[in-house]
Amino acid sequence: MCVVLPITWTANIVTDSLFSLHGRNLAQSGKLLYIMHCSEHPLSTFALFENGPCLVADQNLDVLMIKLKGFFQNAKANKMETRGTRYQFCDFLIKIGTVTMGQSGRGISVEVDYCPCAVPGDCWNLMTP
Repeated sequence: MCVVLPITWTANIVTDSLFSLHGRNLAQSGKLLYIMHCSEHPLSTFALFENGPCLVADQNLDVLMIKLKGFFQNAKANKMETRGTRYQFCDFLIKIGTVTMGQSGRGISVEVDYCPCAVPGDCWNLMTP
């Protein structure tokens, strides 16, 4: 017997991340700065300094990083990218994608997000026995 689940395709997603090394030269042991862009948040840039706080900024952060290239240098093989699709099944978002570094594939990414309903009237069947 074949059962068809009500899974719907919602979007294609792309996430890329760049790694930069903080230091005067690449021979120094420095801290990494991770910069991420995501197609789900097209106007935002996310940055994370190693063992530090997360920064959410607009796309002008990329322009600022070019001006700070004396302090931050790109690490070798510094770009990772995840391309895939996003599906919705009831209260769950399921994101499946392939991870590449440069031109070579590195793995598969599976992300499941639980997004419960925020309207109590729509959840009444879940709250009553």
